[in-house]
Amino acid sequence: MTEPAAEPPRTDAPTEAAAEESERQVFAFVVEQGPNGFGAYAPNHPASFATGSTFEEALQAARDSLATQLHLFHGMGDGLPGADAHTAERMERAGRTVEGEAVDPDLRIVLHEVGPEDAPPDAPSPPPAEEPASPRQESFQAVFVRESEFFMAYIPDLPGGLALSDTLEEAREDLLLGTTDILQSKVDLGETIPEKRRTPEEAITHHYGLRPERPPSPSEFAPRIETVTIALKPPRPAARMLKQMENDALELRERFEEGRCHRRPLKPGASWTGRYAAVFEPGIFRPTAYLPDLPPCYVEGGSRAEVRKNLQRTLTLHLYRALSDKGTFPLPRRNRAQARAHKLRKTVEHGFDPEDEQAAHETAMISVTLRAPHPDSR
Repeated sequence: MTEPAAEPPRTDAPTEAAAEESERQVFAFVVEQGPNGFGAYAPNHPASFATGSTFEEALQAARDSLATQLHLFHGMGDGLPGADAHTAERMERAGRTVEGEAVDPDLRIVLHEVGPEDAPPDAPSPPPAEEPASPRQESFQAVFVRESEFFMAYIPDLPGGLALSDTLEEAREDLLLGTTDILQSKVDLGETIPEKRRTPEEAITHHYGLRPERPPSPSEFAPRIETVTIALKPPRPAARMLKQMENDALELRERFEEGRCHRRPLKPGASWTGRYAAVFEPGIFRPTAYLPDLPPCYVEGGSRAEVRKNLQRTLTLHLYRALSDKGTFPLPRRNRAQARAHKLRKTVEHGFDPEDEQAAHETAMISVTLRAPHPDSR
């Protein structure tokens, strides 16, 4: 990475006395260099991604974006998201080889102190949500069951409402927290909450796949049905604004990632063969795979072989579409080591230690042959 004229200072954690007067925290920022500029973001905060023509400009834009998010959280009265003290160290470790060399020289980690008071003067301040006469409550039937060495809890009527933990109590708590987040997000965004509610008997039938007579396997205890009630807040304008910021930042990051790939044209009738680095993951229910160089190329399947086939087909279609729309297609940029580093960085961004997740993925090279079509003969 080209050295900046003056790197922003790395700040130490605020003292206990200063923490009582300010809500500022020390966050780690990742700054990446691309062919047309720089991109920067704070891990665990995807809406903070921003770009700039210089190192300092991108870092300041990401810092302003994060400060705006903290400002919105503060305005809603919610607790501010905490800065993980281990993030910077883990990001550094995830981006280095066993010998300690940097896998991606175009990436650097910077520490910066940020708080809601650092939001730009033009940062939005939505009006507070009106408190209803009585809080809205939604009740569902939840299934609690032991699967292998874990306890699983889920709500059949709510896609995504699933928790897996070492104890039944933790699974119940995680389910309540996760379900509250899912439903509150729907309320904030004006989406419809599923109205279908199964009875306890129907929930059991659903769990056994419409075979209620099937006995429990030795690895599980009989499923337990409980009614869970979720209390929801009224729609919060700040939450809608935060969601829009996240959507815009994710779209910007996809364009930045793809823009880091060099592009080339292909003459009509000519062919090109290349290999792109892929990351394969076991997934919660089905194995998945994606291409770090091309974020839209993300697939799943019933087996590793099916996932690889689906990824190769998706990659081919993506390249043909790019060739048709722009006259060029993105060349591969990462090798397997860089794809692995990309996966480990994502692991850190999701709050995990990369060393704990190394066995949860594999990397491979996906071959593809692209042939440009001949122009129509007249």
